[in-house]
Amino acid sequence: MSEDRYETWTVEVPRALEDDLAGWLASEGLGVTVEPAGLDAVRLVVFVADDPNAGAAVRETLRRFSVVAEPIRRLLQDRDWVAEYQRGLRPLPLGERFVVLPGEGLLEEAEYAERIPLPLVPGQAFGTGEHPTTRLCVESLERSVRPGDRWLDVGAGSGILSLVAAHLGARVEALEIDPEASAVAAATLAAHPPPQPIAWTSGDLDAAGHGPFDGIVANIETSFFLKQAEALASRLKNEGALIASGFLTAEREDLEAAFRKAGLETVAMHEAHPWSIWIGRKRAR
Repeated sequence: MSEDRYETWTVEVPRALEDDLAGWLASEGLGVTVEPAGLDAVRLVVFVADDPNAGAAVRETLRRFSVVAEPIRRLLQDRDWVAEYQRGLRPLPLGERFVVLPGEGLLEEAEYAERIPLPLVPGQAFGTGEHPTTRLCVESLERSVRPGDRWLDVGAGSGILSLVAAHLGARVEALEIDPEASAVAAATLAAHPPPQPIAWTSGDLDAAGHGPFDGIVANIETSFFLKQAEALASRLKNEGALIASGFLTAEREDLEAAFRKAGLETVAMHEAHPWSIWIGRKRAR
């Protein structure tokens, strides 16, 4: 697979399937844009790295939703996919208070006028908020963060969750191991400073401050939680909150067992099929 080749898969689907299908397809690739295609239909454009298996994954997802239309493939060269991808993005509401605002454009939609904008940096496409786990995390942060709290965002990506926590009044340390994603976040924060400063740390969990934190949010793969449950718990205050997502519903029993062993108790679990989020607290000792 070439590092400089990308492709899109485009398909028209019923408008009623837009949110669920877009979330599923976003998990298969780099992102999804939605275009109008009539009164009762939308056109989904899935952006993926050039991969011989990409078409099969897209078709399998469509099959699960009983969509029989054949997706159309188009090859993109170099990094043209980034600009094309962002041209297709629309303002994306997150939770009760926020909206992701693509590029540098102004927010014109009246329905979002009361929401806090989370701008994206033009020319980058990391963490645009489409994935169901991002939405679950934002909703949980809105319920959990209190002004003056100290929060750690593990696997911060482009910094959307860190920005949300900062706008909710928390002092945030953002932790990201991927240098390219870190560069995107730095550009975002430089262009649009949040009301509370965000301390950005490049590295793994060992590089993070030892806390204690009032809360930790991590939208990351299952294996991380299974390995690092005790390390996460050690950085929380007694009664501190952990918001964990990025895992499939089928995996949550294993994760819950690991968290329980680390001294964390379940507060709530929510699902955006096939993904789940686990919210817990550190037991007082």
